[in-house]
Amino acid sequence: MDIILSMKITFLETPFGQVPVIDFLKTLSNKDRACILAALKNVEELGFGSPRVQFKKLSNDLWEIKICGETQGYSFLFRYVLDSLIG
Repeated sequence: MDIILSMKITFLETPFGQVPVIDFLKTLSNKDRACILAALKNVEELGFGSPRVQFKKLSNDLWEIKICGETQGYSFLFRYVLDSLIG
């Protein structure tokens, strides 16, 4: 039996209240944005067992997540902290 660890994704906010990942997502096509948001929802629900998502550990607590959109692939950096993701 596999243990599935769910995660909570919280995007980093700058000291000025900006959320660069949200700003970036707004620049994408509707199809790519929908693919990425669906993949991130799967990550929250299924953790590292999410389909169509690749995880790569870069250092002790820094990870890369790769998500395929409709038109191209996207990579995001995140930290895995106490059963949650901070991207």
